[in-house]
Amino acid sequence: MGIGHYIGSSNVDADELFNLRINRIYNVYLLEDNYATTEKDLLEKIEAIFPNKDIMITPSEFLQFF
Repeated sequence: MGIGHYIGSSNVDADELFNLRINRIYNVYLLEDNYATTEKDLLEKIEAIFPNKDIMITPSEFLQFF
């Protein structure tokens, strides 16, 4: 998907990151706008591959489509 992320620290104030519009997953940082773009693109791909929204698959099964 080509949108960067950064290794940071898990000891940073979550409110400070929020105010800077940065998402954090443990010690991985990603700009909010980049996260939203990736989420939107991924949802479009999922809906194209799986028009039936009641399907359940594992992440490894899903990744076989890429």
